[in-house]
Amino acid sequence: MEAVFKTDVGQLRPHNEDDGGFMMDRHGQMLALVADGMGGHQAGEVASNMTKEYLLKKMG
Repeated sequence: MEAVFKTDVGQLRPHNEDDGGFMMDRHGQMLALVADGMGGHQAGEVASNMTKEYLLKKMG
């Protein structure tokens, strides 16, 4: 299976705070995740990245 993650900055903010990724578990099942950075909130990109990293680590 192939997968692509694409996100867009949108029309209101100068930068993108979203994150996401893919991971295969030991059974060959794919986890696809999207972490919404909640644009306009302080450190939204930090929160979305931390969420992604935490979930990918738990799957590993």
